[in-house]
Amino acid sequence: MNERKREFWRAAVHILLSLSLIALVEFGMTPFELFLILIIAISTSMIYKRIKIPILSIFVENLERPDILKTFPGRGLVFLLTGMLLAYKLFPHDIAMVSMIALGILDPLSKIFGMSFGRTLNILDPKHKKYLEGHFIGGTATFLASLTLVNPIEALIAAVVGALSESVIVDLNGQALDDNVVIPLSVGSVLIIARIFGL
Repeated sequence: MNERKREFWRAAVHILLSLSLIALVEFGMTPFELFLILIIAISTSMIYKRIKIPILSIFVENLERPDILKTFPGRGLVFLLTGMLLAYKLFPHDIAMVSMIALGILDPLSKIFGMSFGRTLNILDPKHKKYLEGHFIGGTATFLASLTLVNPIEALIAAVVGALSESVIVDLNGQALDDNVVIPLSVGSVLIIARIFGL
């Protein structure tokens, strides 16, 4: 599978898994149950490095980036679950859900539409070939989805902060933090601050 097709399917699976997890949380899945799913994902990744698991290998080999496959198979899923769990535990329910929506929708849609229609390269992160058009589409989708949970001002804040978080590499001691963690924490934190100041 070529790189463009792999990234498209990675983004599609990201959306599907995220929306499934968001639905499960909305219908009553507890933080502990989400934590158990995270532990299973980490354990499976550790096992997969040593033993190729039948059926699962079809997805991993085709969706995982080659450089990550050798060191941390399933890395994206592990950090996706981590980001969602942190949002779930740290923030009030509506803000946690909006943070999860930003993670589940903005990030993958930015990639899909950026690859397909992007013309303006994001100068803040040119290395990863991110495009402003992708950020705009992802942010717009996040804004519209967030309106079901929060007021328009907070939905707009979530979209803008999410897009900025997705477009900038956050470096910690020489290591880039995974945007699956950065996006929900950034969105949730700024929304908390906005409520404190009555925005």
